[in-house]
Amino acid sequence: MSRLTTALTIGALAIGSAFTSIPANASPTPQECGGYKKGDEVRYRHCTSEGTSVKVRARFLVTGVHIQCVGPNEDVYFGDAGFVIEMPAYTGQLC
Repeated sequence: MSRLTTALTIGALAIGSAFTSIPANASPTPQECGGYKKGDEVRYRHCTSEGTSVKVRARFLVTGVHIQCVGPNEDVYFGDAGFVIEMPAYTGQLC
């Protein structure tokens, strides 16, 4: 068997075993925390078990600065991802 054939066989086996090791009922990936893009949306999720609400700031091309209070485990829409200049971020202040 040539080196190329051996390498291709090993690669195919590795890929095949990677797919078979994922269970069919695998849980979804963990939710995003902080500022993130979801499709064409810019969002902020405040992941906390403390019960605090935080002030979050984002900046957009046309509409400028957006500041919102985001509650515990809340996921808030900030705007269109095509216009974001600064992703939503915690300001360091509670609200």
